[in-house]
Amino acid sequence: MRASRIAAIVAPCLLLAACGSIGNGASSPAAVRTAPSLGAATSAGSAVPNPNGGIGSTIDVMAQAHGHAVTPTGPCSTANACFGSSVANTESGTTVAFTNVVQVNDLVGGYHQNFPTGTSWAKAVSQVLHNLPPDARVSALTTISGTMTSCAYFNVSSPTLAGLFPSGAPNDPFGSTSGATVGVELSTTSAQGFTFYEPGNVQQAQLKLGGDDSSMAC
Repeated sequence: MRASRIAAIVAPCLLLAACGSIGNGASSPAAVRTAPSLGAATSAGSAVPNPNGGIGSTIDVMAQAHGHAVTPTGPCSTANACFGSSVANTESGTTVAFTNVVQVNDLVGGYHQNFPTGTSWAKAVSQVLHNLPPDARVSALTTISGTMTSCAYFNVSSPTLAGLFPSGAPNDPFGSTSGATVGVELSTTSAQGFTFYEPGNVQQAQLKLGGDDSSMAC
């Protein structure tokens, strides 16, 4: 649901420190809260895709890093759509680490990364960054709350990804103009189908080429 009112709150914490002041936005309807910039994913390294597999990797590298996950039916019945080991959470029951994988110009261009119930926002961010190039840098973590929904997002910038997905790259299912920015949305979906964000219970990260912003619908 699109937020109708925006309020920015800077919380005095770092990426892996305790950060209860960020909250889940529930106390302020239709609010946007911003934590400080999360800084660099790692120290800048050579401009090559992360060998652990992720955005910008080939399908072969993704498979080598995480393993194929194929089921007879459902979303993972499609070739190269799912990777990784089994994950149990309240959102999906039993799923796998990476689902809804899409390719852009023969490279991984987006996916849903799934986490067990009770994963903290800091651990989820750390696991997301583990699969991105070493020159990736991340923006502030921002939370959005609407009437019945909430989520959090941050953006990742990477010279490596900008080179792999140049402006106007064809066959981009997200319709983005450049791979210089990757949008990452953190959330959990309830049994009733509502999307919400809790700092201590992130069950999914949705990654896509092109950044997110405070006008997006959770």
